[in-house]
Amino acid sequence: MDRLLADALAANNLVIVVGTGATAAATEGRAPTATWKGFLESGINRVQAAGSDDRWATLQRENLAYGFQVGRSDELLSAAGNISSRITELGEQGLSNWLRDDIGHLTSSSHTWSEALTKLPFPLMTTNYDTLLDGERGSAVWTNSSDVQAALAGLSRKVVHLHGIWDQAETAIISGADYQRLLSSETAQHLQKAASSLKSLVYVGYGAGLDDPNFDQLIRWHRSKFVPSTVTHLRLCLNNELATLQALHAGDHIHPVAYGDTYDELPEFLEKLHPTPGTVSISEVGIVQDLVSESQSVFSSQLIDDSIIRETLQGDDDLSLDDVVLPPVLLPVPHAQYIKSRRVSKDSPKMKRLDPHEEAHGHDVVVVVGDENSGLTTAVKWLALEAARYVGGAAPLYVSFRSCRPSGAPLHDQLVIASRNVGLTGKRDKTLPDHVLALDDFSIYVPKISDRVLSELARNQAVSTIIGCVQGAEDELVERLRAVGLTATVRYLGRLSSVDVRKMAQMASPGHHAELAKQVLEVIQSENLQKTPYTIALLLAVLIRSGVVTPAASQTSVLDDYVGLILGRGDPHDDARLGLDQTGREAILGRLAQAFVGARAGGLPESDVVQVMQDTFDRLGWGERPSDVLSSFLDRGILRHDGKHISFYRSSYLHLFIAKRAIVAPEFLEELLLEPLFFAAAITDYAALFRHDSRLIKKLAELLDDDEWVAQPGGVFDSIEPEAPNLEELVAVHAEDSAPMDVDTREPLQDDTTTVDIYFDTLDDDDRPPFPIANESDMTPVFRLMRTLELVSNTLRDSDQVEDLPLKQAALTDVLNHWGIFMSLMSTDSSLKDFVSQMLAETSDLSSKSPEVAEEMTQEWIRLFPALVSAGAIASGLASRRLTVALDRAVADRTIFRSEQTVIAAAFFIIALQDEGWIARLSELLKDQGNIWIIRNFLLFLCLGPFMEDTVSQHDEDNLLELCLDLAQRAYSYRDTRDRSQHRESIKRSYLQNRLQARGERRSREVTGDEDGEEG
Repeated sequence: MDRLLADALAANNLVIVVGTGATAAATEGRAPTATWKGFLESGINRVQAAGSDDRWATLQRENLAYGFQVGRSDELLSAAGNISSRITELGEQGLSNWLRDDIGHLTSSSHTWSEALTKLPFPLMTTNYDTLLDGERGSAVWTNSSDVQAALAGLSRKVVHLHGIWDQAETAIISGADYQRLLSSETAQHLQKAASSLKSLVYVGYGAGLDDPNFDQLIRWHRSKFVPSTVTHLRLCLNNELATLQALHAGDHIHPVAYGDTYDELPEFLEKLHPTPGTVSISEVGIVQDLVSESQSVFSSQLIDDSIIRETLQGDDDLSLDDVVLPPVLLPVPHAQYIKSRRVSKDSPKMKRLDPHEEAHGHDVVVVVGDENSGLTTAVKWLALEAARYVGGAAPLYVSFRSCRPSGAPLHDQLVIASRNVGLTGKRDKTLPDHVLALDDFSIYVPKISDRVLSELARNQAVSTIIGCVQGAEDELVERLRAVGLTATVRYLGRLSSVDVRKMAQMASPGHHAELAKQVLEVIQSENLQKTPYTIALLLAVLIRSGVVTPAASQTSVLDDYVGLILGRGDPHDDARLGLDQTGREAILGRLAQAFVGARAGGLPESDVVQVMQDTFDRLGWGERPSDVLSSFLDRGILRHDGKHISFYRSSYLHLFIAKRAIVAPEFLEELLLEPLFFAAAITDYAALFRHDSRLIKKLAELLDDDEWVAQPGGVFDSIEPEAPNLEELVAVHAEDSAPMDVDTREPLQDDTTTVDIYFDTLDDDDRPPFPIANESDMTPVFRLMRTLELVSNTLRDSDQVEDLPLKQAALTDVLNHWGIFMSLMSTDSSLKDFVSQMLAETSDLSSKSPEVAEEMTQEWIRLFPALVSAGAIASGLASRRLTVALDRAVADRTIFRSEQTVIAAAFFIIALQDEGWIARLSELLKDQGNIWIIRNFLLFLCLGPFMEDTVSQHDEDNLLELCLDLAQRAYSYRDTRDRSQHRESIKRSYLQNRLQARGERRSREVTGDEDGEEG
C-alpha cells in the first residue's frame, strides 16, 4: 500500500469523498445521467422536448462539449446555469422533476462498488445528488449543519451531500449562482475547512478534476494556510492516470494513489482500508473514532466556551475558535522594551510582533511569559492546540503546575488524568498518546515540585511543549531547563494594539464594531486599564450587554460595570444569603478605599488590610473570614500584592471605590473636598456616579477665583494686522486650465493610522500613581489652573441631573472663561519655550534648520501648544449636549462675551460637539471677533476639518464653507469689493481642491487600508 495512505490509515482520520465516477461505475454505465455530463445533456433534452429553440439546445451542447474537452469549469457552469434556468421556467416543479426522473430513479447494478464504500468505517461525503450510498446510513445535506457536523465527528453514519440531494431540489448545487450560495454559507465552509484541516480526505471517483468552485476554493485555502501541510489528502486513480495527476498536484497537499488498471479493481482496494479488528476504537454507530482529532475538537470547544466574546454571542452555536479568540500577541522581548523600540525615529528599524502560528510550529520547547491577567493561560492553550493541529496526530494536553503534587511523578500523573478526561486512555492505562504539552502557571519558587517536573520534562515524549510562567522568572527557568538538557525559546505576551481591539469588537458585534472599538480605546486610555484580551473582552461585554453603543457613554459608568463583572455581577451562583455577592464585595472595597484615603497612600500592609476588613465585618455583623475575602479579591484581580503591601490592582479601581464610598458616606465626601486636587480623580468618578449633586458644583466652582488667574496680553490672542492678498491668486482664479487634481493618479496611502491609534499603540499600560506626586503648593499657577479646570469641567459635564439651570450656566461660563485664561497664561509662560524646544528637538531635526527658521518654528509651537491642550481638554472633559441649553442662554444674555478668551473657549466647545445648528451658533459667536492669531491659525483649521472630511450634510457643508471663508478673509485688507470677491473665489477653489484630494486619499486608504496591519 502507498506509504502516505498507510500513514493516514494508521492515524484513523480518513474521510471518503465520493464523486460521479463512483456512481457511473455502480450503475455499470447503464444510466447516462449518472455522470455530470449526462445529467446536463438530459436537461437540454428536457427543455428541447418542451418546445424550445433547437439553436439554443445546439449551443448548450457545444458549450458542454467544449467545457469537458478543455476542462473549463466556467464554460460548464455557464451551460449548467442556462439549462437549470430554462428548466425552472417550465414550472415550479421543473427542477424537482428533472432531479427525480434522472437521479432519483438510479439503481446500483454493481453492488460491489456501493458496498465497498458504505461498509468503510469512516465518514462519507459526496458531491453526487443520488442516494445510492445512503441506504442504511441515511443522508446529511449541506444545508443541515447539525447533521453534517455529527457525520464528520463520527457521531452518525449519514452520507454528507456537499452539493445537495435529488429529493430536496432547493439544496442542489448546479449553476454558478448555486455555487455562490454554497460558498457564502459560512457554516458549510467552516465544516469543510475543519475536515480539510484535520482529516485525510480520500477522493474516490473524480476523473476530470477537483476544479469546481467549491473544491477549488477549499484546496486553495488549505494550500495557503498549511505550508507545509502535515495532513495529506489522497486521490485514488487508475495506473495510467497517476503520472498526469502527480504533475497536476505537484504544488499542493493532494497525493494521487493508483489502485489498479481498471475500475473493477477499486472495490478490492477499498477492502484494504478496513482497520484491523482490535486496533481502533469504533463508535456506537460504527465509525472509527479519531480520538486525537476529537481531543483537539474538545480542547478547542473548551477554549471557545471560556471566551468572554462567546458569551456576547448568545444564540450563535456555530462558532469556530477564530470567531471568538484572538491569536496571542507574541514578542521577542518584554512589552515595555518593545514599546520603547516603537518610539524611536521613523527612519530606525522597528521591532515587529512575531507570527503566533509560526511560533507554535517552530520550537520544541516554548516558554511563554506574561504577567497577571495578561491572558497567559489562553495563550498557552492556543499555542498547544495550534501545534497539535499542525502535527496532526498529536493531542493537546493541558496541565496546571498548581495541580501537581510533590510525590510520585507529578507531571506524568496529571498528564494521564488529562488524557483520560478526553477519552484517549483507559482507567488503568498510563501510556500516553502522542501529545503536545501545555504546562501552565509554572513556578520556580516551589522547589520540590518544580525539580521533579523539570526532570520529567527531560524524559517526557511530548511532540512539543508550551510552558507558561510569570515575568521575572523566565531567565532562571530557561537555565534550569538547560540543566536537564532542554533548550527553550522565550516569547513574551504583548499588549493588544488598536487593530486588535477592532478585530475583537468585530468578533463581538459585527454590526457596531467601529463604535464599540472607539469606546473601548477611550475607556482603556482614560481609566488606564491594561490592554489585554481579558480587559478588552470584558469591556466589550459591558458595552454590548448595556446596549451602550454611542459616544455619550460615561467612561466611569463603563468602568463601574466592568469592575462589577469582575466582582460577580450577574453570577447566578452568588447568593447574598449564603455568602458574599457583588454588592457585599463592593461595600468591603469601599471601606478599604476609605482607609487608603485616611493613610494618603496607594497601598497598606497586609495586616492593616485584614484589620480593615475585620472591622467592616464587625460593624455589619458579618461572619466572613478576612483572609478568605482578601484571597478572593487577589484572585479576581481587584487587589494585588506589592511586596508586603496590598494595593488596588489599578489606580482607577481605587478611585472608583473612593467615589462609591463617598456616595453612602457624606462625611467622607467632605474629607475629599478639603483637598480637591489631590482627590480629583475620585471626585470626578463621584460626579459621574452621583449625577445630581448641585452642592458639589458650587463647591468646586469656588476654586476658580478670578483674582488668582488673570489673562495676559499677547500670545494666542495677539491681534494680527490684515495684509494685502497675493495678486497672482486673483489672476489664477479664472484660469481656464485650472482643473481639479486627478486623485486617481496619486500614490495610494499605505497608513490608515489615527492619532488615537498612535497614542494607544505606543503607550505602555503601566499603572499611574493613585494620587498626585507633586504637592499642590509646589505646582506652578498655570499647572494648578489646568488641574483645577479639568476637575471642574469633568464634574460639570457629568452632573447632568442637577436641576439648577442658572447654576450650570454660571459655572459653564466661568469654566470657559478660565480655559481661555489658561491659554493666555500658558502661551506667555516662560517655561513653555524650554518644553517646546525640547519637544521639537526630539521630534524634528531642528539642527538642520537655520537659527531664524528654528526660532520661528519654536515660536509657532509656543502659540499652538496651549490651543491644542485647551481644545482637547474641552472636547474630552467638558463638551456635552446636555450643556448646550446653558451655553445658548449664556450667548443670549451676552455673558459669554465678557472676554475674547471666553468666546474662543466656547467656540472649541461648539466645534467639539457639532450638534444640530452648530455652524449657526459658531457664526453668531465669532461674528464680532477680530483677526487674532488663534482664530486665523487654529480655529479656522478646526472648522475646515469637518468640511475636508465630509462629515457634515450638504446644507451644513455650504454654510460651513462660507464661515471658513469669512474667517480666512479677516486676515486680509482689500482695495475694493471686486478684489474681495475674487480673492474669496480663489480661497474657495483652493478649499474645494484640497477636499477633492482628501477624498482621493481616503479612497486609497479604503482600497489599500491596513486591515491586517500589525499596529493600526
